[in-house]
Amino acid sequence: MGLLALFFGLSECLIRMKVSPDDSFEKHRNLFFNSDKSNAVFGDSHGAQDFMGRQDFINLSFPSESVDIIAAKIKLYFSSRRMEKVILQADPHMFSEYRIKENVNDYIRLFEDPRQPLLQILTPRHRKYLLFYWKALISGRGFKSKFRVNPDGSQTIEDREAGTEQETPKDFDLQTRVRLQKPQENFEKSVSVKNYQTMLQDLKERQAQVCLVTFPVSPEYAGEAARFPDFEKARNFFQAMAAQYGFSYVNYWNSLQDPHLFRNDDHLNVQGAKALTQRMVNDCYA
Repeated sequence: MGLLALFFGLSECLIRMKVSPDDSFEKHRNLFFNSDKSNAVFGDSHGAQDFMGRQDFINLSFPSESVDIIAAKIKLYFSSRRMEKVILQADPHMFSEYRIKENVNDYIRLFEDPRQPLLQILTPRHRKYLLFYWKALISGRGFKSKFRVNPDGSQTIEDREAGTEQETPKDFDLQTRVRLQKPQENFEKSVSVKNYQTMLQDLKERQAQVCLVTFPVSPEYAGEAARFPDFEKARNFFQAMAAQYGFSYVNYWNSLQDPHLFRNDDHLNVQGAKALTQRMVNDCYA
């Protein structure tokens, strides 16, 4: 019992002293609570990495967040702020099986109260990584995050040693990635779709200026995805939902052909993101 208490005590110190100071999630969470912007972007890594450089928007997208989490964050963020422009990610993979997350309540609660939990080791996001943290410490790998959270909330991925933007091989297991991100069959009947529609209804009732955005993928990704009709079906769904609720919809799915604008097959690099961002705001709100 004493050894177990010692392990948890030292683990708590490890998290607070080594992990948290460079934790991209904690930086994102701080921006969520401290921003006063009335214009915001919500999504997952596509939103986080592909929209940047606008001082009039806060980017509250974060990697791997599901429809349920995005909807909850919108409600929580604008519960105490004026709501004006909302750019909302509208990508087919949001309705894939791997994005259906269970037990998201613990995660959502982290955006309900700005205070830190009394013990970090008790939070699910740290508890499951305790052994990984100790291995990182013992191996000397350190805890520098590859994700850099910018002042506007956008994120870039850096090479840990060189400090430059990290490139992921564009052909990295593309077929597997596309299959993983394929919308589930009959996705229109899924809970995720129902939650997305409820989110749109809530935004309409708040009289928000909403723009649904399908973010770009590389020509190679688009070509592979064309083998699966549900990708196009999902994009058509987003377009129909935008029309139904009176919102704007812009589709950049296969609109960028220059490979130098992509970090990997479904994320832009900084150059591509800055170029797309200005175009997006113009297309959404011109």
